[in-house]
Amino acid sequence: MGVLALLALAIRLPYLWLVPRFTDETLEVLHSLAIVRDGTRPLTNYDSYYGALYNYLVAFALAVSGESALAPRVVVLVTGVATVAVTYLLGLELARRLGPSGPAGRSPLHARLVGLLAAALLATNGPHVVVNSHIAWSNCLTPLFTTLACYVLVRAGRSIKSRWPLPLAGLLLGLALQTHPLVVTLLPGIAAAVLLKNWRVLRLPGPWLACLLLLAAYANVLVYNAEHGFDSLWSAQRIQAEYAQDQQAATGYGETVGSMLVLLGRVLGGAVDQRESVAAYLVDPGVLLVVGLSLAGLVLLAARREFVPLLACLSFLLILPAANAKFQTLLTARYLMPVGPLLLTCACYALVWLAERARRLRPDFQRRPLLAALMIGLMLTALPLASLDRYYRRAFERSDTNERILKLVGEVQAARAPTEMLLVDDSIGAELPDTGVTEVRGLEYLLTFGEVPYRMVKPSPGRLQDALDTQPTVLAILNARDAATAAARVRVRVEPLDPRPAVETGRMFDFRLYRLHRTRA
Repeated sequence: MGVLALLALAIRLPYLWLVPRFTDETLEVLHSLAIVRDGTRPLTNYDSYYGALYNYLVAFALAVSGESALAPRVVVLVTGVATVAVTYLLGLELARRLGPSGPAGRSPLHARLVGLLAAALLATNGPHVVVNSHIAWSNCLTPLFTTLACYVLVRAGRSIKSRWPLPLAGLLLGLALQTHPLVVTLLPGIAAAVLLKNWRVLRLPGPWLACLLLLAAYANVLVYNAEHGFDSLWSAQRIQAEYAQDQQAATGYGETVGSMLVLLGRVLGGAVDQRESVAAYLVDPGVLLVVGLSLAGLVLLAARREFVPLLACLSFLLILPAANAKFQTLLTARYLMPVGPLLLTCACYALVWLAERARRLRPDFQRRPLLAALMIGLMLTALPLASLDRYYRRAFERSDTNERILKLVGEVQAARAPTEMLLVDDSIGAELPDTGVTEVRGLEYLLTFGEVPYRMVKPSPGRLQDALDTQPTVLAILNARDAATAAARVRVRVEPLDPRPAVETGRMFDFRLYRLHRTRA
């Protein structure tokens, strides 16, 4: 587990603060910042259909780091690495419980191999690296809790009289529900799996205690809704309606299911790079092989009376399209990631099961089939790294990173006098095609953390002069064209604070930091 965690960390750490650009994660983080700065004690997140668990975790990270704007991404990095470790445990438990060679414990090597390959696949999985381990959304914590809950539920299947697994699973699912309400879609399948395994479990206190602990873990959201007239429900319905009207949303349940399954294939195959068409993903050998093995693993496990993976995934994938119509972009992969580690584990289970079947049919092969399974698993682990590399290279080629705004804010903090206002050209927020993210959001986020007073402006000589009417100097982030226009006016002296010459990029002039001085007419 330690080696796997280090591997996951090594893959996730590069470009943690640069790629992707800051998204609306900033709204959740600023909600958390108020806990530290203003002493607020919220019951829910910025969007009230989330619980506040994530906000308090981020608030702790902010307090420890001295209110670093980058600390929230470290939180999701750590949880992403932890999810890889938990995936190893899930694979180990599934293989011990229902190992390819027969009863649990007969062949520990199989169990280790399933856990190793499952965790390795998640460690190099592009969507889990770029989205769930880089973007500071509450939803990015969901796979950790859901995977841990599945692990506990599989352990609960060892004995109907086990006292702790079912209640612990209920607690974990309640915590997962705080991170995103989509966890509700898993609950019918999980409940059906527990009852199908042994309905007599209802005679014991375990299931009922699990329900109570789930509600207890979600209690802050329940209290909030009791006080605010089910505001979480209305907020969720409003967001759902906005998603349905989005240009990227599917138009019906069938179309939504289709786009969701394509995205799920990308998630399982680790295909994070932008390709010319949907067909390019559908014919990817890595995607096809992992998807096929995942389906085989679900069936094999269900045949051995381990129903949690199959029924949880069915419940999730049937209900989710009715609640969310957006599965077009890479960032929406986070909605499918709660079942990602589970399906990857099923794929590795099927791969090792096939190897064991080959060994039993040909005893003279000895361990060669298992070695072949290991080689195939390592190949599937390596393929997403090439896709991840293409994704990063494309982001830097298009300047679709946080590099520019981090540099600008650093320059502002170094140059700014205590009373100086900052003016920001609002055209810096031009959106790149197919990203859905602008730089303005991230820039405002960093300036808020730095406690820099700023104002977004449409730069014109008149507006810049108006800003200088109240103080002798102001800082301004402008492109070279507007800075030159302002410098031509008598009452404004423009002082470049970046010694490099301004250059024009493929889309616009480079933005630089300037100090504007009021001069006499």
